[in-house]
Amino acid sequence: MLFSSWLSWHCTRAELSQADLCRAVNAHPGAASVSRQATHRWFSGSATPSVTSLAAVCDVLELSSDQRAEAIRLIAQGAA
Repeated sequence: MLFSSWLSWHCTRAELSQADLCRAVNAHPGAASVSRQATHRWFSGSATPSVTSLAAVCDVLELSSDQRAEAIRLIAQGAA
């Protein structure tokens, strides 16, 4: 599985659009500012979030530790 597919699945489950996720990440305390274009690139698979942004995404999606670890693993696989 690719990170982009994983992200899309979790956002669908949480009933969040790309724009909703972008707004929620930007509203998250301590998160770096994320553009709608950056969020689009995460969903298209052409980019992945920074560590800070990924933490905010996981918080917004209310993911478990195992799900967070899976996200990190998928990003690492994509970089290899």
